[in-house]
Amino acid sequence: MAHVLSQVQRSVRRRRKPVALTSTHVLRHPTGVSERVIQFKRINEQKATIISRICSRSQGSYTSPTQVPHRPVDASMVTVNTIPTAILDDDERTIPILDVRTSALNDSGNPIRDQIVAGMSTLGDKWPAAVLFDERGLKLYDAKVSQADGYYPFVAEMKILHNHADDIAHAILSRGTPGSVGQDVIELGSGPMKKTALLLSAFARQISGTRPIPTTNYYALDLDKRELIRTLGELGKSEVGPALKGKMSTAGLWGTYDDGLRFIADGGLQGSGKVPQDTEDSDSESDSTPVPKPSNPGQPLHMLFVGTSISNFETRQEASAFLRSLPLRPGSGDTLLLGMDQNDNVEEIERAYNNPDGTSKEFLMNALVNAGRILGDESLFCQDGWEYVAHFNTSLRRFEYHFEALRALDIIDPMTGISYTFSKSDQILAHVSHKFSPGDADKLFAEADLRPMDRWTDDSSKYTVWLLERPAA
Repeated sequence: MAHVLSQVQRSVRRRRKPVALTSTHVLRHPTGVSERVIQFKRINEQKATIISRICSRSQGSYTSPTQVPHRPVDASMVTVNTIPTAILDDDERTIPILDVRTSALNDSGNPIRDQIVAGMSTLGDKWPAAVLFDERGLKLYDAKVSQADGYYPFVAEMKILHNHADDIAHAILSRGTPGSVGQDVIELGSGPMKKTALLLSAFARQISGTRPIPTTNYYALDLDKRELIRTLGELGKSEVGPALKGKMSTAGLWGTYDDGLRFIADGGLQGSGKVPQDTEDSDSESDSTPVPKPSNPGQPLHMLFVGTSISNFETRQEASAFLRSLPLRPGSGDTLLLGMDQNDNVEEIERAYNNPDGTSKEFLMNALVNAGRILGDESLFCQDGWEYVAHFNTSLRRFEYHFEALRALDIIDPMTGISYTFSKSDQILAHVSHKFSPGDADKLFAEADLRPMDRWTDDSSKYTVWLLERPAA
């Protein structure tokens, strides 16, 4: 997605020129990765040999699921014919995890890696939110950040869903067009699925009767495969699993937002997307249920974008551009359920996003480790060389997290050998969280070509869950 920069950002941005090292100083990465990925695509029968060769050259585990591998290489990153699965319940039914990553299917590069590099070379470019949410980051957010005293967004949204989940589910599923048998629900960034459990239980209560193969499908899109397997597995083993039986099928989509949207655009929900169908190397030894029943082309699509994810784009213009790109069809019954932080109390925002017990700092500092891992060396950003800086930017009405260099530093990209020089006090913009006034929300929806259908707020009106549609022309 092209960056749309505000006038304020343009005025403060400082261009940094990367320094190319001499050949004697270039850090080499394992060669031939791209060739092996391409060869793997073309010659499937040589899969075992190629994976064996890659594994023999790896020196450790690689956990970032959204990039073309650099160093070390995990065989799962290039096993494009594998659908890993997670056990659904004690009957040993399983949930398919579909690998929809573009980088796993072709040599198209890694946009997350590119954005990390851009943030180092151009002070002011924000690192992608994906850097914060590796496996450990997701667990830290779930166990510590969301539970920290004063973190109102999670508490407020959970209260809304506890109180109004049935109303929300009815408003969504009642949008089905006449003659449409089933519906598709896709969650963008499913995370720990605590909110998901409330919504899916409510959906199940709205669906009358059961079918051998449900025609209503739930897809959880997330960029960490192991967390998808863990959370979908736990969901299936909870009381939600039996409630969904015969009513909604469930599946995971392993990839970024863009990967998931491309999967939909390529007809993935109708069974024509470029996803693997061979389960011979499944992570589970149990028999796998089939991928959810392909949707009919006119089947309503419902997208869940809860949490504060809409706040995390670098600019409000980028947020509206993303919402405008969602494949919601006018007049089709398609909907978007969107969470939005609308608090304007700066003191409360500061306490929530910079918790005094250190949980916010622990969560953000983990992103330095993951950024290094994505670049090829998780120790690349030494923890004692950077300070965590957090504050509310009143002019842009957003909370900001920065990494500030404590001394002069040279960061060498393990893949390219390019050195990025930081002076003491230079800052990398790590993460942001915009706050939306009623006027901000109206402007966002207008620019995104969305129309509010309904909304639910907490008692203090700090947080709102919106139901939106694409208006007919």
